Amino acid sequence: MAVLSRLIARHKLIILSYYSYLQKYLYPHQRDIVRILAFLAEACHNLIPETELQPIIKHKVDNFVNDRCNEEKITIGINVIRELCLKAPMIMDEFHLNYIAHYKSYK
Repeated sequence: MAVLSRLIARHKLIILSYYSYLQKYLYPHQRDIVRILAFLAEACHNLIPETELQPIIKHKVDNFVNDRCNEEKITIGINVIRELCLKAPMIMDEFHLNYIAHYKSYK
């Protein structure tokens, strides 16, 4: 995953199936979730269509940024979403942006 993510980032490759492959490993209980999220953030760039990354944002919000998760997982989720939005600014829709904005003063 690390090598493939670096190749995608450095050469701005568009391998759309890679993001759906990573999505099945993006759960808070995953063993090396921080590394997998770093691979995801590294593999994103501005040439990837927004329609491919929007399901990942929805998945991250549903599984990491909610009241059931502890503070650490919420922080990790918000930071990864921030990194994804820095690299591909048009992937965030209005609903998810407002939902995440409510966590500004959370704990």
